[in-house]
Amino acid sequence: MIGDLEYNSLQKKVLKTIFKDKKNVVVSCKPGRGMDTVVKTIEIYYKMLGKKVLIVKEGERREEGYDFYIYMGNEVLEASNYNLFITNNKIYCDTSEYIEDDYKIPSNVEVVDADELEYHENIFSIMLPLKDKKRIIESINKGEKIFTSEDIKIIL
Repeated sequence: MIGDLEYNSLQKKVLKTIFKDKKNVVVSCKPGRGMDTVVKTIEIYYKMLGKKVLIVKEGERREEGYDFYIYMGNEVLEASNYNLFITNNKIYCDTSEYIEDDYKIPSNVEVVDADELEYHENIFSIMLPLKDKKRIIESINKGEKIFTSEDIKIIL
């Protein structure tokens, strides 16, 4: 699904809670944190089991007859009707595990506008080939100065 890259910390928490802990999840996070990858992972898993996943986006209605229900949006809905509820809001539900995103950008990483990246050498961009992404991630872990756009949120 994501090749040789690892899931980020938020993705790991969500997938562990769903697959290992067998709990429903409400996730509060901003866009760009890899929730589309989590949704695709769940879709592939359930498809392999011969089961169906329904993804309900803001403004759409939930339908019956599915094995796993995902909501992605910011409407105030009943979270307990979904196995995975992804929103920017803080929504608590007694029947679901609540996960709030809490990533931090390392001090050696400077976020700049995407059009400014061409003026720097060590950059991270979602557009880089996989081998370059892996090299930059290693550089970040070694404390080297890296310039990036908001794309960095996907790996933190």
